[in-house]
Amino acid sequence: MYRYILKRFLMMIPVILGITFIIFTILELTPGDPGTIILGPLATPEEINALNEQLGYNRPFIIRYVDYLLNAVKGDFGRSYITRLPVFAEVLSRFPVTLKLTSYSIILTVIVSIPIGILAAVKQYSIIDGTSMLLAMFLSSVPVFWLGLMLILIFSLKLGLFPSIGNDSFRHFVLPTITTAAATIAIITRMTRTTMLEILRQDYIRTARAKGANSMRIIWKHAIRNCLIPVVTLLGINFGLLLGGTVLVETVFGMSGVGTLLVGAIRQKDIPVVLGSVTFLAICFSLINLIVDISYGYIDPRIKN
Repeated sequence: MYRYILKRFLMMIPVILGITFIIFTILELTPGDPGTIILGPLATPEEINALNEQLGYNRPFIIRYVDYLLNAVKGDFGRSYITRLPVFAEVLSRFPVTLKLTSYSIILTVIVSIPIGILAAVKQYSIIDGTSMLLAMFLSSVPVFWLGLMLILIFSLKLGLFPSIGNDSFRHFVLPTITTAAATIAIITRMTRTTMLEILRQDYIRTARAKGANSMRIIWKHAIRNCLIPVVTLLGINFGLLLGGTVLVETVFGMSGVGTLLVGAIRQKDIPVVLGSVTFLAICFSLINLIVDISYGYIDPRIKN
């Protein structure tokens, strides 16, 4: 098992290096330089050039990239051009909000989508199956920002049940969680149903039925475990995607997460914050994939070999 974990961990390194190199290159090609952004348009060319020289911006691209990697390994992602605060501290202070929102969304997805998917497969072509698939198609096609605005109009402005802006309490996370989880619930429900239908048609399921095994025992003891691998894969991928994809939801609900930090940094051309935020989220995404890969070994012991 340790070799399996080590192998998956080593596979993370080229992925993270590739992502950081691509983002570093894109930001290098964007117009503007640190001196102009920090000092403003009223600064003289001599002042701007002196500051760029001080920050090391005039050095070759590859040298700056290697220096960034070496500093990032030590936890130093540089300083914001706007606030002059350490980027890592800014990202870390915003990350708990994004992590809470993503975690709540995944928990809601598991609670809702997996039971509905299994029930839809067991009751194929029934009213339950048709209704659940219709709802899944609706949720997968609804734009996130529109759903968020509709929830605010109904449950905040009309009914007054939940606050519409902020992230101070659990009640502030209810509407953003539903908004974030909607599309993921649709995907996981359909995947669970499809996978369960395939498993229920396998020979060993027919054998268990022929031997007189109870239907509930067949489903819970034999079918669900084999159904979990593709579902866990999708959950892990979506968890990672939601960490970096809550930008719209955080903006609509006025939440101070990494998404709003990233949007603000892009608007202000705060390159260290953009690069640090993306790098941090890429590392989190890779770690989540590692956890998913490790979980395979416990769901199906054959994968460990």
